[in-house]
Amino acid sequence: MNFPAKQKALHDFCYGLYVLTTHDGNEINGLTASWVSQVSFEPPLIMVAVEKTRYTSQMIEKSNVFTLNVLRDDQEAVAKHFVIPHWKVKNKFEGHKYHLGKSGCPILDEASAYVECRVIQKVDPGDHMIYVGQVVDAAPLHEGRALCMMDTPLSYSG
Repeated sequence: MNFPAKQKALHDFCYGLYVLTTHDGNEINGLTASWVSQVSFEPPLIMVAVEKTRYTSQMIEKSNVFTLNVLRDDQEAVAKHFVIPHWKVKNKFEGHKYHLGKSGCPILDEASAYVECRVIQKVDPGDHMIYVGQVVDAAPLHEGRALCMMDTPLSYSG
């Protein structure tokens, strides 16, 4: 298989960019996520794939909850900020106002919308864990077009 061609083809997928947040007790964390999809209307289910080695994945394993904060097309800087691993940033949420949702996960006040989920299923297909979450709360916060990876210099395709 031609690796550069495969990578280019996968890069051409339309990935939205989100800040995935979770918690473990009083500790919160978040990361930029792009492998996200709705998987059911009834019940309302969302799936997200998170690299197993990420601290956020370890926190989801403990709390069984996550929130997806939808980014707008003018929030590329927010996406870039939350890409940085937790061990490189003392407080990822510094400079970003948030409040805790029903699940205890941070909801970014600057997001265009949020979707809070309780994990109901986990799938372990490879180097990422797939979390399927049932929506427990969701709301729009601000108007705006969604930020897509292809509109940024970011890349997360293999």
